[in-house]
Amino acid sequence: MPNMRFDHLTILTRNIEASWEFYHQLPNSEAKPLSVEEGYFEVSFDDSVIGVFDSSVFASATNTSPATPGGAVIQFSVEDVDEYWGQLPDSYREASASPKKMPWGSYSAYISDPDGNILEFYTW
Repeated sequence: MPNMRFDHLTILTRNIEASWEFYHQLPNSEAKPLSVEEGYFEVSFDDSVIGVFDSSVFASATNTSPATPGGAVIQFSVEDVDEYWGQLPDSYREASASPKKMPWGSYSAYISDPDGNILEFYTW
């Protein structure tokens, strides 16, 4: 059987431009330039990559009927949640609750992207 490894995650969006604006402002992120015609961009966090695809462009190109965009929880392990939280744009923090100790033991902060995907920044 051939080897397989998880490479990256691609999320689907209703608004590619709003998603690019959101993701390229995250601290320690590097977003490749947005190609509205292709309906796709990638954002990197060190060795991790998230692809973001316009859901209608993806459906047309792949002849699929993707699930409704949104609904993923994308988790990032960070050294210092409070420090990372402080580096987020004010508008991201204002729309979310402050970092806190979760019942399962992590210290976490959560924000949502324009499609309702939840980003968690945590430490144990």
